[in-house]
Order: sequence, then C-alpha cells, then structure tokens
Amino acid sequence: MKGYIAYYRKSTDTEDRQVLSLDGQQEVVKAYAERNGLKINEEIRESFSAKKPGRPKFGQMIERAEKGEIDGIIAYKLDRLTRNYADLGALAGLIEKGIEIHDTSYGVYKDDSNSFIMIGVNTAIASAKIKGLSEDTRRGLRQKREIGWFPGYAPTGYVNNKADKTIEIDPEKAPFVKKAFKLYDSGRYSLKALAEKLRSDGFRSRTDSNRIPKTSLEQFLKNPFYYGCFRNKGELFRGKHKPLIPKDLWDRVQDRLNSKAQAKGGKKYVFTYRGFLSCSECGCSITAERQKGHIYYRCTKSRGKCGQPYVREEELEIQLAWIFDPLVIDKQTSDFIRSRLEELYKEDKAYQEGVNKSLRIKLACLKQEKRKLYRKMLNDQIDDQEMYRELKEEIDSQIAQIEWKIARLSQSTHDWLEQSSNLLKLAQVAKKLFVEGNRAEKQKLLESVSSNRTLKDRKVRYSYIVWAKNRL
Repeated sequence: MKGYIAYYRKSTDTEDRQVLSLDGQQEVVKAYAERNGLKINEEIRESFSAKKPGRPKFGQMIERAEKGEIDGIIAYKLDRLTRNYADLGALAGLIEKGIEIHDTSYGVYKDDSNSFIMIGVNTAIASAKIKGLSEDTRRGLRQKREIGWFPGYAPTGYVNNKADKTIEIDPEKAPFVKKAFKLYDSGRYSLKALAEKLRSDGFRSRTDSNRIPKTSLEQFLKNPFYYGCFRNKGELFRGKHKPLIPKDLWDRVQDRLNSKAQAKGGKKYVFTYRGFLSCSECGCSITAERQKGHIYYRCTKSRGKCGQPYVREEELEIQLAWIFDPLVIDKQTSDFIRSRLEELYKEDKAYQEGVNKSLRIKLACLKQEKRKLYRKMLNDQIDDQEMYRELKEEIDSQIAQIEWKIARLSQSTHDWLEQSSNLLKLAQVAKKLFVEGNRAEKQKLLESVSSNRTLKDRKVRYSYIVWAKNRL
C-alpha cells in the first residue's frame, strides 16, 4: 500500500492568523487517519498563502499524486489545500484519477456529483472569505486615511503608537528633521554636505548607522508628512499627526530641490562673508578665495567685466564692525521705545484675535466641506474618482495652510515683541559680540541690524534695518 500524505498549511496572511497551528492540525489529522485506518507515510508542512497558485511544496505533492506515487492526501480542512480555483482544478483532476482527498471535517471527496459540489462550495466559501477580509482591510485602511491617520510605518521623526494606532513625534529624531529642513533652506548645504552634517551631529538612518545616502535624504525632504499631510495610494491626505515644520518652509525646500542651481556646499574651507555682500558696480555676489595664508573677497564677475578690486578679510571685518558703532541707545530713548512697544503689543494682540477668529470660521467651513465630499463618495454620488481626489487634495492643502497660520498667530506677536526687546539689549553689546563671535554669530548679528550690504572700492556700504521707523 502506497499510503497517504498529511498536508499542513499555515499562512502568514491576516485571514489565517486564527487558523489552528501546524502542530494542532497534525494532531487532528493523525487522529482522523487512525479512526479511518489510513496510513500516513509522509507529512508536509508549508507556510504559504493559498489565495493564489504557486505553493512549492503543494505543487510537488500534486505532481507525485498525478504519477500515482500515493493513495491520497489528508488535510485538516479543505481550505488548507485550496482557496483558489486553479488549485481546485488540480484536486478535481486527482479525484477523477482515484486519488483520495480527505478533509477531517467533511470526510473523503470521491468521484461523484455530491463530492464535486461540496468541494466547489467549500472552495467558493474560502475564496469569498478571503475577498471579504481583503475588502474589510482595504475599507479599514481607507477610513483610517480619511480621518487623518497614515496607515503605515511612521517616517523618521515619528513613531507608531501601537496602543491607540496613532503616530506621535519621536523626541530623539524630530530635532534632526527640523534641522535638516532649516539647514537645506539656508542655501549653504548641498544634499551631500547636509547628509554629512547630520551624520556628524549624531543623526543615524534606520538602515545604516554610518552614513545617510543622498537619495534617501532627498526623499526625506520631499515627504509632505512633515508639514502635516501624507500621501497614500497616490492621494494626498491631511493628517492628524502634529507637523514638525511649517508648510512654507517645506515649499521653499521643494523649490530648491527642483532647481538646477543648487548650493555647492561641502567645501574644504568655509568663508565667513562669501555671498553676504554684493558688488555695487555690477550687482554680482561677492565671493572669496584663500591665497598665501590670507583670505580675499572679490566680485564674481559673473555678468562680465568688473573693475572692482580685492579686499582682505581683516580690512573687510573692521568695516563691518563699524556698523554697530551708532547703535548705542541712551536710557531715555530706550524707555521711550519700550513704552511704544507695549502699546503696539496691545494693538497687535487685538488684531491677531480678529484674524484668528476669521481663520477658525474658514477652517470650520473647509472641514464641513470635506465631510460633505466624503459622504458623497461613500454614497456613490461621485463617479469621477480622479476629480474626488483633486478636490480633496485641494481642501486638505487649504486646511493645512490655515491650521499652520492659526498656530503661528499664537506666537507671532510674542516673537515680534521678544525680538524687538532683544534688539534694545543687543544694542549695548552688539559690537563686542560681533568681534568675538564665530562665523554663524557674526552673520546673524549683521542680518539683525543691516541690509543691502554692498562693496565698492574696498568700502562697505549698507542700510540699517529700522523695524518700526514709521511707528516711533
């Protein structure tokens, strides 16, 4: 007697997670074989989905059965053998050849009409169950997307909260995300230089602890998730997760990524004032170069001939330090400015409250419009799905912009007041801070008090930033 093959299958798919384990199937099948006097000569275990044809061990078993090497096959249930009609055809062919197919719940499928009806019905039920579960899964993911939660693994800077199925900010990596966008927006870093900067600062990708691939960093900077939206299945959705950056910063970064004229960054020597001034004669940028131990600044002459001479950094820096000489403010003037600041603060606060109210009304209308659009989609009142996606993306984009404006309103007046107050304090020690500061500090100080910085005949020309000239 040739004997029987006991076939046990466990899929990793969602719909099979509650199916009896392989050991459990083995126990039931062996008990069935013993009750019915069937000799099991071989056992086959396979962890593979039966939704589609292509199970390797199952295919080998069918080939052996077709060659007449076994008497039959025993499985815990028929759906362990097949859940698709292609494999059903193979089993039906075996039954017609006299090979026995046993299901511990039903019994043996024979070459008669009842058996073929039952095997067909069981396969149809199993197939329908898969489709139903798949549809339930898709529906659940779609609903999760629609209410604002990304149905997948959170990007760098965020973590998945498995308890409530939401996404939260990763306190360890979120600061690096913010830094990456701000540094790239500054124009002083290429993607390669930015990757190296982040790596040296301690940032590590999930897949590589030593480096950040340039292509990965580019995709990272293109992800709308960081300003509050996300893409899924080709659509843009407004997320409920907390944004890490403002939408306008993300837009500026996209402009730089899409531009052919990207910053060159990553040079061996970083010049403090390169690109910080322009040539008064031709309007080109002032660049720098190092020669014989000295740093010289000159016009790039990118628009043609220019007769402006070089100037050494030491001479240039002395002139830039002079910018701070007239900024000393006496106590009487300082007190007057502070009193005006307080008045302006009250005016701005009232104005901000009015703007905030207007924005919240508009936001509520947009959210209501989005709910109406979603209900129409669920009720099959919208035939053009592409049009639905376009309308929804447009609404989500407007919602994201308004929510960011509302968030900024709460701190805009405070930012202005704080910055102005700091300028009063800064005026007393600005020159000292400039002379003793590092490259970044020098640039920040100059940007705080001056604009339109040009160079002509080795002389620096500039304008002071009078932030409240018309109010004081």
